[in-house]
Amino acid sequence: MAWQQVEHAAQTNGFEEYKQLLQGLPVTIHTAGLGQTVAFYLAKGENKPDKPHTKVLDHLAAWLLRDRPEAERTRGNLMQAIHDGNSHTYRRLTAEALAYLAWLKRFAAAHA
Repeated sequence: MAWQQVEHAAQTNGFEEYKQLLQGLPVTIHTAGLGQTVAFYLAKGENKPDKPHTKVLDHLAAWLLRDRPEAERTRGNLMQAIHDGNSHTYRRLTAEALAYLAWLKRFAAAHA
């Protein structure tokens, strides 16, 4: 899934910014937390699908919410899952987000 997402992002405008966001996102998550980072990216993306912030959140939501129907793998549902979950769910989502970001970063670097 990560390779396909990076391939799609590479075919759109803003791929360099997308790669830069992937580089700094793990540090931001460690520093601010997953919930605050997702909220910040939601605000930066302004729900515009062509913005790199929005693409990154879409990719994270697709992975972190992969057990849900495809129509429910959205940025808003990701924020809701973070908000509604308990501390175990929050830690699990954070760990999975960081692991998935590592793959996105590798594939984006390889695509260059």
